[in-house]
Formats: sequence, structure tokens, C-alpha cells
Amino acid sequence: MRLAGATDLGAIKTLRDEFYSEFPPPPWRDESWETRKSDVVQVVRRGGAFVAQGRQDPVGYALAWPEGINAVKLGDLYVRPQHRGRGVGGALVRAVAEFARAQGAAYVHLTANLEALRFYDRLPFVEQSRNLAAPVAKLLEH
Repeated sequence: MRLAGATDLGAIKTLRDEFYSEFPPPPWRDESWETRKSDVVQVVRRGGAFVAQGRQDPVGYALAWPEGINAVKLGDLYVRPQHRGRGVGGALVRAVAEFARAQGAAYVHLTANLEALRFYDRLPFVEQSRNLAAPVAKLLEH
């Protein structure tokens, strides 16, 4: 596990593309690299980007940034499928928690995709709210 630097942007892009290919974002969010690259660069510059290094290539990454009055937002967390179940995701969460502590934050919060709930349920996260969405057309029919 290591702090990501500017030289890791290519690897982060590759991992991020894999993440959103495996777990597509909701239809109202544009998570394309072209749209989010400047945000990712800022996270890297501020010390909130982490890379899990495999023997040859990075196998996972996490992005986090201060948000709210006492929290750090864990925005992205991804581990390549063949490396899951080996503690990589937990190590990335710990790196984010260490970043949060260094920022003076008492909490790490996130919005989890439904496929990731089992992973986060094994950690001490507690559900605080739910994100709900409905197509406008369906709401107007109701």
C-alpha cells in the first residue's frame, strides 16, 4: 500500500476504468475520465489517493478527500477481481482512515454501490442514510 503520486495517474485511470466498467455508475452521473480527471489530480495532490501495488502492477486504489465538518469521503475503492479476498480492500480502507486521522477527521463516510455492501458490512461502517433514485417519467406517471 502506498500513497499515490502524479506518476500513478495512468494506473489510477486504468483501475478507475475497470471499476466503472464492472460497476457502472448511475445514469445521472458522468464518471468518465475526461470529466473527473481534474478531481482525481486534486485528490492525488492533497494526499488522498492510495494504490495497492501487486508484484508488477497496481491491483487496487482508493480516493478520499475532506468533506463536511469532521469527515473524509471515501469516493472510490476498487480492487481487481483476482486480488479480492486477500485483504487489499481492507488495507486501502485503513490507508484512508490514516489519512482521515491526519486531517483531524473523526469519520470516514462513503456511498456504496449495492455490490459492495457485503464488503463494507464486514467493517465497522454503519448505515446513516439511503440514496434513492427514480426516473422523472415514472414519478410523473405515479
